[in-house]
Amino acid sequence: MPGLFTRVEYRKIESGHLGMKLCVIAASFTTFHLVEDLLWLAVGRYTEIPYGYAVIAIILLGILGGVAIRHPKVKQFLGN
Repeated sequence: MPGLFTRVEYRKIESGHLGMKLCVIAASFTTFHLVEDLLWLAVGRYTEIPYGYAVIAIILLGILGGVAIRHPKVKQFLGN
């Protein structure tokens, strides 16, 4: 039965390359999500923006995140 990782991937894990990349990705997503939650908290508490506008803004923020993930430098960092 073949293993979960190839030899090259296993060497990357051993050398810490994959672990470091995983930490950077996790920290980036955690920071982005925290800032997003704080933004929506501020919008909901201190403004009177209608729900429709908030839903449209959430959708646009998701699209923006999808576009950012497809940026060539991000794709190069994550690997193909």
